[in-house]
Amino acid sequence: MPLFYYEALDPDGKRIQGTVDAISAQAARAALRQDHLEAEELHEATLDERKKFEGYIPTPQTKTPPPQKTVPAPVKTEKKYYPFVDTLRLYAGWLLAWYCLVYAIGAYQNTKETFTNIPYVEGLLPPYSSIVFSFTIASFLFLLLTTIHKILGGTPVRNLGLFLLGIAIFSLYRINV
Repeated sequence: MPLFYYEALDPDGKRIQGTVDAISAQAARAALRQDHLEAEELHEATLDERKKFEGYIPTPQTKTPPPQKTVPAPVKTEKKYYPFVDTLRLYAGWLLAWYCLVYAIGAYQNTKETFTNIPYVEGLLPPYSSIVFSFTIASFLFLLLTTIHKILGGTPVRNLGLFLLGIAIFSLYRINV
């Protein structure tokens, strides 16, 4: 997993430097937010920054270690795991991107004369397969409503309201198709 160097402000406004293990820069920023730190600078740690915060890393060219510097201890963070909904959001996003690509190719195929038609694309377009379009709508609604949920915060009443809103919108779509 990549190691990210950060300079952040703690809740008291004090500048803190350190490193954090994360799968991406967004995940590192989220981990810092969970530790109540506001990242001002965040990037993948260079070799010098790794040495500074992880201690001396011996290499075959060096015979004696450099003198140790006194640096502030890095903020230790626990390994964080992604919630189930974030994993579902990732898969729904990829599914939606795939469907949009198929629709774009199908729209091009239907409007322009091409040297060949792709049967796979024709089979997934709405006149032939309404279930694929239903999955597209469901993926979009899931991503939209979970984003609204993240922005507004999750109380049980809001959760239930967003769930019922999603079911109602999807039901209205299916009734009219």
